[in-house]
Amino acid sequence: MFKRISIFLYGVVSYGIFFGTFLYALGFVGNFVVPVTMDGTPSLASGRALLIDVLLLGIFALQHSVMARPFFKRWLTRFIPEPAERSTYVLLSSLALIAMFIFWQPLGGMAWSGTWTDRAQEATAGPGAQLELSFLARDIYLVLGGHDHDYERFAPMDANGVPGPTGIPSFVVGTGGDSYYRIHEPISGMEVGITSSPGVLELTLTPDGFEWAFRTVAQDPAGTLADSGGAQCRTSDASNTQ
Repeated sequence: MFKRISIFLYGVVSYGIFFGTFLYALGFVGNFVVPVTMDGTPSLASGRALLIDVLLLGIFALQHSVMARPFFKRWLTRFIPEPAERSTYVLLSSLALIAMFIFWQPLGGMAWSGTWTDRAQEATAGPGAQLELSFLARDIYLVLGGHDHDYERFAPMDANGVPGPTGIPSFVVGTGGDSYYRIHEPISGMEVGITSSPGVLELTLTPDGFEWAFRTVAQDPAGTLADSGGAQCRTSDASNTQ
């Protein structure tokens, strides 16, 4: 009886710690309430901070993955009662997250931020509907999306989704599955939409830009050219053409 009660209390404590860790994680990721957050003020050089963060994430991933494997469970239950195995897994996962929260080093800067406007409740939404990206890289020349089950090519667009010669061309390539979305109403900037066949987009870099070729493979395994073209890289205001 004492053993059963001890295992039960151990489970209650383990899952209680997990619940508190989960609540802290919401603030950690969302940057509110908690003292240490993912995007806090950097205190170390970016290279050293990145190394520490990668190690912390690696520790959590290793623990989370290895302890879930049957061979590890068999090994662990040689030392602890089998009913306590899951609680131990939950407890150590929580401790790995707590260590990450404590020792996390913010990197600073902005990797990307964006707004996304869907196609008026339709299933298909192109990346040019309303695109506003700010990357650590200085120049962006091409945007690829793959979630929607179709092929769509959009004219170059600016940050407000307005087609123009200085904008960024974009593609949706989600034609690797066995079902496809229907494009009910093409949105502004869409130049090509293919929804009836699996296919592959081939991109070829050139000295001053890139070329594309979308090939459908439904009828001919060798591929049928359905869309092709090319574009040049824009000239940045702060640099030469790249």
